[in-house]
Amino acid sequence: MDPLNKQERTEAFIKMMAFFLFAVIVAAIPMYYAFQLPEKENILNQTEYDNLSTKMEEINNFEMEFLIKTDSAISLFNAYKNELDELSRDKIQLRYSDVTNKMEDFLEKIENDTVKAQLYDNIIFTYNNLLRCILSY
Repeated sequence: MDPLNKQERTEAFIKMMAFFLFAVIVAAIPMYYAFQLPEKENILNQTEYDNLSTKMEEINNFEMEFLIKTDSAISLFNAYKNELDELSRDKIQLRYSDVTNKMEDFLEKIENDTVKAQLYDNIIFTYNNLLRCILSY
């Protein structure tokens, strides 16, 4: 003996299954994006971080090279002040000019960054003025 409302129950079961699948799909789509998008953003952020870290490393290397040249200029300046022999002073002055020329060559690499270019240019200008003051005495 079959139940009297078998067709209605079957229709209700099919509708319930359709609604359940629809609810699962609606819940699964945002969950998929919630897990996938941060991973994709993480990859993009990692490439940006790598680019930024390489730029920072290049800037640090540039600054270290410039500081080495500046230290060389300072030591030549001090040697020039302490040297009494005129021929040795002329040699030191030539080496000093070579160092400041190399420092100016570094400025050509950073022309687009006007603040650093002005800062480094002021450093070179100051050292050259100091040497001229000592030469005039």
